[in-house]
Amino acid sequence: MQSEDNWKNLNTPELDHRLFLIAGYLLGKTEDKTILDLNCGAAPLYWKLFKDFEFYLATDKFPIKDAPKDRPRFKFKRMLDHTVSTYLRTKGESIDILLALGYAARQDIKESTTLPDTIIELCSTHTPEYVVLDAWDRLPGRCGLGQTMGMLTKQGYSIECSWLVRPRGTIFSAEAERQIYILKGVFDVERISKS
Repeated sequence: MQSEDNWKNLNTPELDHRLFLIAGYLLGKTEDKTILDLNCGAAPLYWKLFKDFEFYLATDKFPIKDAPKDRPRFKFKRMLDHTVSTYLRTKGESIDILLALGYAARQDIKESTTLPDTIIELCSTHTPEYVVLDAWDRLPGRCGLGQTMGMLTKQGYSIECSWLVRPRGTIFSAEAERQIYILKGVFDVERISKS
């Protein structure tokens, strides 16, 4: 399967159920929270979440094509992932939930090579309570995901749950499988009391 097909497959009904798993897990955890969807693509998770969050910031270097204008509490910023932390700092914004739903195992030249470092920096400087990572394959070493997870563990995050999601139907190869990790951070008494 070509990597370009993998990017398109992320927004197909055959892989939609992964978004419902993530949204179901986050149900009851998003109230009054700020969500950052890093390298968001079309930001499809937004439509699956219960709209009790304070704000949903979606970022990507490519614009969202045909994006509907009726997204309450939603903002899209066209920017490279490694500039997001600076943007948040200058705006005085924090994040409670970090999403990176397009880890591509570096199979596509469009994928950011700075994504792992950006995730680590955002978690270090903004300490989101939850981090949701979604990767193309089960080989975390191949895309730097294993190293990223190791660094997040050192920062106080632990895996709350993980799923291997296979596309529905038989038209996709095993390469289209997605590995999802949800990590939760516990940092200090003040941070816990705000949750």
